[in-house]
Amino acid sequence: MSLQLHRLRASGQEAPQHVWTHEPLTLQGEGEWLLKGPAVLLQQAAQGLGGFYKATGSDSAILAFGNAVGRFEAPGLGPLSVVSGKWGEEHFDRMLADLMRVAASLPFSIGDRALMPFDHSVVQQGEVLYHAFVYLRHVLSDSAPRDAQLLPALRLVLAEPHRILESEHRSIPSEQARGLDARGLVRIMEQPHHWSAVPWALAERSALASALKQHLPRQIEERATLATHDTAENRFVKAFLDLAASVIQGIRKAVAGLPSRTFVPRILKDCDWMEQALQPIRTHTLWKQVGRLHQLPVLSTVLPKRLGYKAIFGHFSKLRMASTCLPLSAAEITQLLEVKDITLMYELWTYFTLVEQIRRRLGPPIEARSVQSEPLESNARRGLLVRWPNGVEASFNTTYSRSSKNGRRSYSLMLRPDISLWLPDDTEPRLHLFDAKFRLKWKAPKKDDDIERASSFQNEDLHKMHTYRDAIAQVRTAWSLYPGDEFICYRADGVLIELPHELGPDAEGIGAIPMRPGDTEELLSMVLGRLMGTPGL
Repeated sequence: MSLQLHRLRASGQEAPQHVWTHEPLTLQGEGEWLLKGPAVLLQQAAQGLGGFYKATGSDSAILAFGNAVGRFEAPGLGPLSVVSGKWGEEHFDRMLADLMRVAASLPFSIGDRALMPFDHSVVQQGEVLYHAFVYLRHVLSDSAPRDAQLLPALRLVLAEPHRILESEHRSIPSEQARGLDARGLVRIMEQPHHWSAVPWALAERSALASALKQHLPRQIEERATLATHDTAENRFVKAFLDLAASVIQGIRKAVAGLPSRTFVPRILKDCDWMEQALQPIRTHTLWKQVGRLHQLPVLSTVLPKRLGYKAIFGHFSKLRMASTCLPLSAAEITQLLEVKDITLMYELWTYFTLVEQIRRRLGPPIEARSVQSEPLESNARRGLLVRWPNGVEASFNTTYSRSSKNGRRSYSLMLRPDISLWLPDDTEPRLHLFDAKFRLKWKAPKKDDDIERASSFQNEDLHKMHTYRDAIAQVRTAWSLYPGDEFICYRADGVLIELPHELGPDAEGIGAIPMRPGDTEELLSMVLGRLMGTPGL
């Protein structure tokens, strides 16, 4: 008995071919899959695939993964690796690492950057817990970039732990003493009742016995210098390990209360391997010599400079601000936690990538803060705003509506583009909008022997850019950001532009910009340079 899996294609649509491998089986998340086989095996598969599984009969079911990527365990089929286009779990993790790196460098206000406590109270804060778990899972995985992985930094600390020299005074038999300082001499003179008579011959050889009239103290207080690993920096690392453990344990408790138990086995499996990865570090004998941390050593010169410690402190900084730098609701962060929703991650990544490209041109921003959507909105989302000294502003999830009183106004329907970029001008600021669209269409190959097919934007996404230009008066350009290959700009004067360097700072129109982690950020950078009037930077 076995299960059979067949690809279902929507009528009139062409999708990229799925990739078949032995371990695991790789499936395209777009579209649907028909699963057929004995009822007992289908029931087992349903337990592993949960909400992605929909029974259609006693011997068949439909699998629909939507925006999810990653690995799934399906009894009867074995492990499945779900990808979206050519994007898989490694792309999801790469984008997460990029946006956390950029977010950690932003100047969030004190109110937005509350310290995550070094105790188990973190498990009581749902959004903090979910954000922290998503980040911790990434930096513990092998898919994280080498310089972003947590385990090598922890192992480096264990191999070369920071130590300091401490002085202490101890009482030892006088015949074992090797030196005597001022404090020891004072103690001797204060306690004559502890002196003992010594033979005359010994008194002649000892200046101390001679001075004490043929007496020596039974004990001498001697100063000793000892090396200790019980330092503030090692206490910090120990506390960080405890915090990581509390995050994992908190997730174990949290999933028990989820309204749907679809992803519980997957999350618990993540918890298992994360705990196993940390277990040799947490049980190392070094920590028996290290006490409890009571205060963050913010004045330490070791944490920000020494290898291992510097990386761990960086992870702590990102972990503690995880609930503020990602503008997500609890439901949305659950999508990242449970489903690995690559569409949602792509939206966030494009914003933080744009912020990083502006930073490279203008230097560090002067402000970064969370902003709330209008309180009367249904399904309100939190946004972000980053501002530079010259007045440039980049915001995420800004709402434009008829009732808006802050200048963010649409004359018709409520609109919420992903990214708003305000550039100062002599008369009024120039507004440029960017919308992340994690979808594309595939072009037919030019030659029969072409293996790779070019990917382009969806026409309906450009229609949405026209909507932004029409409804929001200040908009100069509106761009669709998508994971494809083709750049295009339709200028308002009818000129078609296919190369970013043909743009100018007064450009008006709509377009599409390809964006993929690691290889196409330069196109966005070129567009920003032209719009901002800094093309050569």
